[in-house]
Amino acid sequence: MSFAWDITIPANTLPTSPVEQILKLHPGIITKIEIEGAAGQHRLVKVRIFRSTWQLVPYDPDTWVSLDFFPVIYDTYIDITHRPHEVRFIAHSAGTSYSHKVTVRITVLPEKVASMLPLMKVISKLIEVFETFLKRIGVIK
Repeated sequence: MSFAWDITIPANTLPTSPVEQILKLHPGIITKIEIEGAAGQHRLVKVRIFRSTWQLVPYDPDTWVSLDFFPVIYDTYIDITHRPHEVRFIAHSAGTSYSHKVTVRITVLPEKVASMLPLMKVISKLIEVFETFLKRIGVIK
């Protein structure tokens, strides 16, 4: 399941009083977190995402994700099969003159499906290696 939120960060929101929003999810495994800002944010909009007191994004608890035009993508494996089925979004925009929109997208897969992802990656790599081998010995082009 994919979830998405557009969250507005008012101009000059200070780190001492950031925008906070609870993002409700379904139980499962978070496999991807994507955060996207619009062009022109010039890395002045800063974001963190938590589950309870555990900082998920960015991984280093002393830092913030700085946004600009390109999305920031985290491939993860975070178990949220137990309550609460939510994460906490926190952002500030100190030094900005305008409000900025941040889009957060989170993919949650059922535990049975998410647990198969590492195996699927290994199988895919094995197929790639086998195809390369068959090309080298001339069986396929």
